[in-house]
Amino acid sequence: MDQVNRQKRIMWWSRILAAATLVLAVVLPPLVFITVLLLPVDMLAASAHVAPPPSALSSGTQLLIALVASLPALLLSWGLWALRPALISFGRGACFAPVVFGALKRFAVALFVSALMRVAVVPLTGVILSIGQEQGALSLRFGMGDLQTMLLAAGVWILAWIIVEAAALDAENKQFV
Repeated sequence: MDQVNRQKRIMWWSRILAAATLVLAVVLPPLVFITVLLLPVDMLAASAHVAPPPSALSSGTQLLIALVASLPALLLSWGLWALRPALISFGRGACFAPVVFGALKRFAVALFVSALMRVAVVPLTGVILSIGQEQGALSLRFGMGDLQTMLLAAGVWILAWIIVEAAALDAENKQFV
């Protein structure tokens, strides 16, 4: 496979991913919010690993739970939006543009912190569901998916560093050519 075709493929897929991240960044937070808002209380309690409350939830409590559950999606949405300049740059064939490092770094941070926030949503939901009950409930869950997301974020961060080094080498080589 020759260099020109490889570059064209990278540019094409980067443009596709830039469009996909835009759609996902816009759609993800409201989708999570609405989904959680419409969940029955017993499913909310099961997801928080607590017993369902004895009475129906007030609309304010349901709204609070939906807002808390949406925070990781909002942060991830910001990360996807922050990644777009790198993908747009790749789509133009500028793999070593200065914007790439910052975009990848912001995406990695957002991905990592949103994974941590997803872990925190479970106990927060349990606490909210237990408000007004005699006995409170708290459950913490950290799974392989959370760990994988955090490792992926670390890998993206390292990739951003590698791109900075490659850009410096590219600039140095251009001085001698």
